[in-house]
Amino acid sequence: MKEAGFILAPHLLAGGTARDSVEWANRFIRCGLRVPLIVYRREGDFARRLDVGVPLEFLGASGALFAMPKLWRRLRTSPHAFVLTNCSTSAAAIIWLKRLRLFHGRVIFVESVSPSQSLRTTRKAIYAHGLIRRDAEAVVHLSAYARRYSVRLGLAPKRSFHIPNIVTFSQGLRSELRPDLRLRLIAIGRLDVVKGYERLIDAMPKMLQVYPKISLRIYGDGDQLQPLRVQIAKLRLGDNVELMGHTENITAAMNDADVFVLTSYFEGMPNALIEALGERMPVIATSCGGSVKGLLSSIGAAPALINDGPVFAEEIAAALKRIIEDKVDWEKIHCEFMSQHDSIMNFERLRALCIPKNGDLPQC
Repeated sequence: MKEAGFILAPHLLAGGTARDSVEWANRFIRCGLRVPLIVYRREGDFARRLDVGVPLEFLGASGALFAMPKLWRRLRTSPHAFVLTNCSTSAAAIIWLKRLRLFHGRVIFVESVSPSQSLRTTRKAIYAHGLIRRDAEAVVHLSAYARRYSVRLGLAPKRSFHIPNIVTFSQGLRSELRPDLRLRLIAIGRLDVVKGYERLIDAMPKMLQVYPKISLRIYGDGDQLQPLRVQIAKLRLGDNVELMGHTENITAAMNDADVFVLTSYFEGMPNALIEALGERMPVIATSCGGSVKGLLSSIGAAPALINDGPVFAEEIAAALKRIIEDKVDWEKIHCEFMSQHDSIMNFERLRALCIPKNGDLPQC
């Protein structure tokens, strides 16, 4: 089978970067295209999610720059294949190979973080994103907000595309939220400062005042594990808040909860939120720099937004109260969400960017 392209990923650790890379690789192989998934580091167990037959290769390097010699030798075996990646350093490195006429394929970059967040990171990341905006054949944004922001930063509109995350939908229906019953909250993501778990835990005493039977489970691993354990003990929330660690069975965890909570400061378009909506869960979420606000507003779920006000505990309690007591029509919201996130349609749009017919970019 001829190699049509390559998917580049830094690792296969739990998170949106690995999830999306694995999802793309699976869908390409299902439509009969050989698109190897090339991973820099042997970290993470997301490889178990790959379909049988997906080519998986490891470069044994700590990052894109250190992997360049090996990567170039691999790419030159198919110098006109496309490269699809959500790693900005990888995309920038391939663009430099193209400038040096060492590679000739299309570079498709999927922007996995908010453009506003990328401007707050390292000089290397800022340089990489600038190079991508100038020279990548196409930049895919997971939210309409991110696309508008990137165009304002100088990305040509004809190379900018809004294609939502690929997600599988649940067919089941959920029970109506009832405040008089046990209310189970769930949060999912790596234990990182950017996820805002410390302010979520700080808000639990306030939510317990309103809903005495409320509980919270947080799934994920990371360097904030010990600080969060200390915080839970200090607030005496051991009976109400659990740190569950990593889980491979996200669907089962969501089915054992009532409301998904997202309290991140910044996100591109969080996969955990997308999966929760795909599971027909009620959600509450911060705007995450604008990307999540745009999504929830577009599907009619604006009441689910948590205002980033000065007293966060009151704001999150107010958002929870709105979605429970104002009788938000979640069935209508989920139907609108599914119409926007049709997985077949969105993958076909992504594939058309990687392999355009007659060399023309499709119009969004």
